[in-house]
Amino acid sequence: MLVSCTKCGRVHDAKYDCQAGKPRQWPTRDSKADKVRHTNRWTRTALQVKEDAQYLCEHCRGQGRYIYDGLSVHHIVPLEEDTSKAFEYDNLICLCSQCHEKAERGGISREELTELARLRAEKSEKT
Repeated sequence: MLVSCTKCGRVHDAKYDCQAGKPRQWPTRDSKADKVRHTNRWTRTALQVKEDAQYLCEHCRGQGRYIYDGLSVHHIVPLEEDTSKAFEYDNLICLCSQCHEKAERGGISREELTELARLRAEKSEKT
């Protein structure tokens, strides 16, 4: 039987437990990596990397494709391995979501990503 929900105003099955109005459970941010990712310094650093990459996926651009959707900044040496490299410019690269997943799985070598980051760094130093 369908009823109008008193919590959210939508129509649900009468047995449905609507979560509207209940406090949301946020994930804990206990690891060092999570603490780095939620700082203003990281936000500024990631924005600088994207700007220097001209808001394009650096891996795709190296292959002649220009992808600007779903960009994020990837740590070539993961934060879980070494948090001291969290803000090192040559350890960061701008990738689209597909390339980021591929890099996380090891489908794109760290050496290739490091070379792309180095080329971006050299280009940004010249300007």
